[in-house]
Amino acid sequence: MSQLGFRSLALISPSVLVFKLAFVLADLGICWLLSRKFTLEEVLIYAWNPLIIYSFAGGGHYDSWFILPLVASWLAFDRNSWYWSSFLIGISIAIKWVSLPILSFVVWRKILEKHQNTIYYKIQQVFFLLLTGLLPMCVAALNFCLPEKCSLIPTSSNFVVNGRSAELMPYLVSLIWEQSTKYNWIYGIPLVLGVGILIWNCRKFLKFAEWYFFLLFALSPIIHAWYFTWFIPFAVATRNLGIRWIS
Repeated sequence: MSQLGFRSLALISPSVLVFKLAFVLADLGICWLLSRKFTLEEVLIYAWNPLIIYSFAGGGHYDSWFILPLVASWLAFDRNSWYWSSFLIGISIAIKWVSLPILSFVVWRKILEKHQNTIYYKIQQVFFLLLTGLLPMCVAALNFCLPEKCSLIPTSSNFVVNGRSAELMPYLVSLIWEQSTKYNWIYGIPLVLGVGILIWNCRKFLKFAEWYFFLLFALSPIIHAWYFTWFIPFAVATRNLGIRWIS
């Protein structure tokens, strides 16, 4: 979906200003969403955050497009708007795959929801919830997948297979096991296990998202500074000291 967004902007004008403006508008949309739930003073930790300003208005990273539907999904979840939450997280997934486990959390919480409906009706609800969440990603993938090839995950790229940048756990593992530097996929195993534990223990979207991103960053072989912007909207609610220090 991000590629489709880039193409649309390029049709207007392939200029830095147009692209940065699109990212800043999404950033302002995040500020507006947060201001509807929290006080203006609380929202300042995001709105005036130097890492946010540097990454989007300064560095021109498109992650504000990914964060906007993520925040909207969080707020919809807190209002028990299940389908809106699922659809919005689906848009976030279509822009960046990293939010996919959050959809699993939303679906699981729906499964555990207590009501008097029949099992058949609950299965039907869960099916449509999954369909709503995965639909944006599937639609966005149409331009990139052919019967003989699907390039959504560039497994032929060295960056994906064994790229490293400012990693934590992969670096520590490499000190003991040098061969681990050749295989990034191995860190998907503890990530899946960790996500499963979080899904089982977390009841709130906020808590799951914050802990999931922490786990992801600790295990990821590739970390860039602007990735930390994914955390910051949640710090409006938690006032997380670590996020404030990073900022």
